[in-house]
Amino acid sequence: APFELQVFEDGRLLGTTSAERLMLPAGRRTLEVVNEALEFRTTLPVQIVPGRMATATIAVPNGSLSINALPWAEVWVDGAAAGTTPLANLSVPIGTHEIVWRHPQHPERRQTVSVTASSPTRVGVDLNP
Repeated sequence: APFELQVFEDGRLLGTTSAERLMLPAGRRTLEVVNEALEFRTTLPVQIVPGRMATATIAVPNGSLSINALPWAEVWVDGAAAGTTPLANLSVPIGTHEIVWRHPQHPERRQTVSVTASSPTRVGVDLNP
């Protein structure tokens, strides 16, 4: 996953995805992976074979990002042009993103925002001095 997740089995914390590996007994398991700050929670079925390593891919959902500026500005999200403000309900993967606002008469502004799975993220700047 592109961000840290806590890994649970039957409500018991096993570790996090930042660990190199998690040791589990053999058998079919249903794990729950959670990132409370990003409002993300999903279950993950895995089959553990004795003496082998199992890997699992986690599908990262998109969240909603709305961006505005006073006055208008051209906007880049993670280095890709997103358009001119106002921008409403952009669908972006949950996690952190860098936003850049550019207006020909004002200094460039940058901000990092966190987009969650459930709550829409709204961000705006006043470029006027």
